[in-house]
Amino acid sequence: MNASPSPDHWSQRLSKAMATPSEGTSPVANQNNHTDGINIPDSLPAAYQRTFQKVDQHLLTPGNRFQASSFWHSLSFAIEGWVYAFKTQRNFRIDVFILAATVTMGCLFQVSWGAWLALAFAMGLLLFAECANTAVELLVDFWTHGEFDIRAKRIKDVMAGACLLMAATVGVVELLVFAPKLLALAAAG
Repeated sequence: MNASPSPDHWSQRLSKAMATPSEGTSPVANQNNHTDGINIPDSLPAAYQRTFQKVDQHLLTPGNRFQASSFWHSLSFAIEGWVYAFKTQRNFRIDVFILAATVTMGCLFQVSWGAWLALAFAMGLLLFAECANTAVELLVDFWTHGEFDIRAKRIKDVMAGACLLMAATVGVVELLVFAPKLLALAAAG
């Protein structure tokens, strides 16, 4: 009985193919028939071959395997990432709601430029941490094929801990900015 090769087998073969052209490989050409150095083994599953061909033909410039064809093209990728995170990640949606509430409170209390800077920096780092967490989770799930692996769990736990730490930092910054304003409002009212 022949078992199908593991994902590690294919990633090793792919790394080898990208490093040096060898016999039994077919170079992937982009829409301009320009070979950019990616050589895909003929034994690679057809789904992987189609994926690399699609990436090469539609997303990449000749001669550079990992660069979008324009600034606007790469910006569209970033926006797609934000939309994906917003649609699929509950914590990202919560963080966006907190961002909206923070901006609203900042406008109502007319906070200083320094306070705005601290709030913007903290919220930006929190959203960055959530996006990084989402990317790491997707990568881990991709490589484990959704099967349990204690190392994958630890990776995800560490990233979740980083997000929690950043959320706590945002909470402290918001407390430092808004607590004096809320106390003054309560004392006046």
